[in-house]
Amino acid sequence: GAVATVCWFFAFSAHAVAPVRAVGQIELLFVLAISFFYFRETPSWKELVAMSLLVISIVIGVLVWACDRVVRRAGLPRGARHDC
Repeated sequence: GAVATVCWFFAFSAHAVAPVRAVGQIELLFVLAISFFYFRETPSWKELVAMSLLVISIVIGVLVWACDRVVRRAGLPRGARHDC
């Protein structure tokens, strides 16, 4: 409990918010995998759609974060036109 909270605060202070939240969302997928393989629960179609949307949002968040890092390393000012 308390250790996890300290780790979250450290992660938010050390890195950008988008990748930290993405890791937090991936946690949900791990829980679902455990429930499927260990407890033999089958997800409904609504849960599968929600998981698909979650994975898509994580990928978009990581891509935006990676693109921002490329722009910063190239020395381009924020808001400048680039093809990332």
